[in-house]
Amino acid sequence: MKKTMKKIAVLSAFAMVAGFAMNAQAGTFTVTPTNIATEIFGAGSAATVVTPAGSAVYTMAATPATGSAFNIVYTLTNGATWGAALTSGDCVYAPVGNGAAGTATVTLVGGGTTTDSTATFRVDVTNTLAATDTFTLTPTVKNATALAAAGGTVKIGVTLKDTLGNVDTAGAAAPLLTGVTGTKVTVAATTASSDLYIDVTKNSAKFTGTGADVLSPTAVNIGTIAVANVATMEANGTTTWATGGGNATNTTTITLTGDFAASLAVDADTDSTTHDGLYIDVNNNGAFNPGTDLPATTLTATTATWTITNQAAMAAADIVEVVDGTTPIGVGAASLSSNIVWANTTYATTATSGTLRNLQKNGGTAIANFALKPGGTFSNYIRISNTSSVDGKVYITLYEDDGAVSAPFALSQVDASYSDILKGQASTPALTIQKLFDASGLTAGYQGKLRVHVEGEFPTVNIQSFTLSLDGQTFNVF
Repeated sequence: MKKTMKKIAVLSAFAMVAGFAMNAQAGTFTVTPTNIATEIFGAGSAATVVTPAGSAVYTMAATPATGSAFNIVYTLTNGATWGAALTSGDCVYAPVGNGAAGTATVTLVGGGTTTDSTATFRVDVTNTLAATDTFTLTPTVKNATALAAAGGTVKIGVTLKDTLGNVDTAGAAAPLLTGVTGTKVTVAATTASSDLYIDVTKNSAKFTGTGADVLSPTAVNIGTIAVANVATMEANGTTTWATGGGNATNTTTITLTGDFAASLAVDADTDSTTHDGLYIDVNNNGAFNPGTDLPATTLTATTATWTITNQAAMAAADIVEVVDGTTPIGVGAASLSSNIVWANTTYATTATSGTLRNLQKNGGTAIANFALKPGGTFSNYIRISNTSSVDGKVYITLYEDDGAVSAPFALSQVDASYSDILKGQASTPALTIQKLFDASGLTAGYQGKLRVHVEGEFPTVNIQSFTLSLDGQTFNVF
């Protein structure tokens, strides 16, 4: 019993000399995170040095005694390394408790180079440390490619140990740097009102409707684009990310793909070098303002392109399509892609895409929900009538019972002798289901029933489906 008690007393005394390693206390580790723009971390950015605005501060709870020594080991996560080689002076001891009487010598003894993710500092206590004393590290970081993804982090953790174990509670890894997208581009189709159409009564060359996006019979808003800065920092940790400023200078290309044949001849500013048929209405006032609004840099029948030097943040601006009033307007929704290429070649391009308003005609439609099997026993016919006074094209779509759908096809595809234009108050000849099916491009040999959908480039259309009796004497209309 005496030997046991003596052994415990010796061990306890050794623990006191060693700095209370056998009785780890609850110190605290506080890391002040810095948001860094994700755009910075493109190809070749591993060498980019990032400077956090904050520090990693460990506040002691244990009170290592004079003459004791222990190691502080810092670790970076996600493959990051130190941006600049650390020195002994980078781990700063600050006496706070007990009248700030503590003293210690801090020496870098391991790691800390620009290829290391860890750094070990030896602390030699020359006067007993007090609770609330602190050790602070304010490092720089590189190989921080984890920040390329929004929400990606570089964390830092810490342990305090001597030869017997923990001197104080380990500081769990916490974010030192967090990736936040610096530039957000938003593309949207206009939705102010569904009352916006290509007017078939004007030969499909003008617009109609009472919606707010109908600016005039020859101009409509088809979408919006916005460029916004998000609260984050450049790599130095102190300069706010600002699109078009600082290290965020750029060349921006916006490409719009669609049917723009009706916009080619538009020249709102009498300057043939600009392409005013598609423009970005920076002023959002529904009118083209030379010098402030952005006409397309290039314009073809299928593509509008804007090349913008140093795009800055921009509130949501309307994208306006202007037509010449004589060329038929193409139906469908234009597709937009935006690419911000940063002047710094190691930055990642900011790419965004979206679909703009789906422009459709206000022409009439009609459906025959029951048509017999092509080539069946009974002869089945379709008759299409333009019951308006406006001439226009007719488009036919077939639907099979199994869900297969044809592409729209015109009357001349049914019979080359037919005109695609059906005059006002005119009707087609009786069109056999077999001829319609042959023109549809659907797979031959289909044995089921059909639905026939007809769209006219005129206000009202009527469709009749009928069969001829086997004896050829009577018609049945349905």
